Amino acid sequence: MKNPTLLVVALVLLVIVLIPTTQSIKLLLVLLSVMVLLYVKRAYIYVMLASRALNGPKKDEPKAWAWYEKGAFTPLPSHYTLMLNSLFLQKGDPHVALRISDFVIQREQKKRKPSSDAIISAKISKAMAKWIVGEKEETISILQEMWDEGVRDPALLTNYGIYLIESGKLDELEKVIQEGVDQGQQSAGMLDNHAHYLFLQGEVKAAQEAYHSLFEELEVPFCEAYYHAALVELELQNPQRAKQYLREALSKPITQLSSVTEQQILSLLQSVHSTEVGDIEELTDELFDYDMFDDALPNIELDDDDDIEPNIELEEEDLYDYEQQEEPQESVEPTLESVLFSEDEYDDEE
Repeated sequence: MKNPTLLVVALVLLVIVLIPTTQSIKLLLVLLSVMVLLYVKRAYIYVMLASRALNGPKKDEPKAWAWYEKGAFTPLPSHYTLMLNSLFLQKGDPHVALRISDFVIQREQKKRKPSSDAIISAKISKAMAKWIVGEKEETISILQEMWDEGVRDPALLTNYGIYLIESGKLDELEKVIQEGVDQGQQSAGMLDNHAHYLFLQGEVKAAQEAYHSLFEELEVPFCEAYYHAALVELELQNPQRAKQYLREALSKPITQLSSVTEQQILSLLQSVHSTEVGDIEELTDELFDYDMFDDALPNIELDDDDDIEPNIELEEEDLYDYEQQEEPQESVEPTLESVLFSEDEYDDEE
């Protein structure tokens, strides 16, 4: 049954209608039933009021977060409570997220049939909240314990890998990456961890290929992958492609959970831009230093290699060539008379 509450309400109303009593008593019973329903579903009302305060025409964030917190600690399905917990992890108070995580874990453990998925998600959320508030060793400890218990959830492999990278524990990270490969679980986050691991190990070309495959095959909704890919391209002297990745990173949501900040992305983008501008200015300076219209006199100074006196001595071969030269023949210019009165023309007249 997708909506058991609706079925219960329908049965209650049917019973009230069938009761042999007066209309006023039936109306009173209906009102009482509605009040009970509103009390049971009050958490949804709190969430609705929070969303209205946060997204309405008159925004009131403090009131919105207060309603969200109140809704999280009232009876709700665990997956819904964890969705509210995710809001506090991304943009709200991480200390409230810690309390919500513990609340879900304790409530599930008291059930006859606890949801293992809900408990795993709540523990991972707790670890992320610990990381945000600065308790990084506690974060690693929680995830390490889950790892030792045999949990191989994709969210665990992704977040555990991220925090191992941030902690510089690359040896443990290699095991987590290999486990993900063996399990056939290759989410975008896990692939980003693998490519970034290759980069940190100095396998820059392999990291570049890994990021190319990642962006071609999957839709990557987080900024970290593009930021890490930009680092790879900068290492390979590809600033234009690096700038494209950094701009793409800025277009993705950046929250408290992000392992890179907006300021980091902007600083790297500015650094790439400044480097390119510096290269252009250096080239421009070199061109201006070279004066193509320099009117300076040519170099007429004599070096050691230059002969001070010209060679005017005649060798034997030169004398022989001189004797063999023929005397020039005198050219005879025709007289005016011969040109005007040629013999042929005179014969024609006769």
